[in-house]
Amino acid sequence: MDKKLDVIQKAEFRTPLNKDEFIRVLSKQIDRLDSNRKMMVGIAVCALLSVGGKKLLVAPNLGWKDIVLKDFFAPLKREYLVINDGTAVGWASYMTESDEEVVRFLTVILGTEVGGGIIIDSNLLLGVRRSRSYEGRYGRARM
Repeated sequence: MDKKLDVIQKAEFRTPLNKDEFIRVLSKQIDRLDSNRKMMVGIAVCALLSVGGKKLLVAPNLGWKDIVLKDFFAPLKREYLVINDGTAVGWASYMTESDEEVVRFLTVILGTEVGGGIIIDSNLLLGVRRSRSYEGRYGRARM
């Protein structure tokens, strides 16, 4: 995407359930889009991430558990950011759909679980654990 949030290039592939095959295919697709390895990569995943985002605790739809992200994504050989998919959608929605005076924004995603993104005072809520809730994963929250 460019600074106006227009898509410049994209890659699509079926998600391999085998973790080694997944990282191989992902790395190949990212290198196809950025062979000079100058871009940082944002990775949105339907998963519960640890506070601070250093570990993927569980991704039920992929059958993945307890993955240290630094080790897992090392084959990319580039900077990356891993974020919960609902949280990523919340931030993207806030940045593209809200007026400048909006400082609080809530996005709700209905999918594998109920999740989304929470923006307070123009800041994305990340990694806060209250009442057993993680960064906008309402499906894990007590209501």
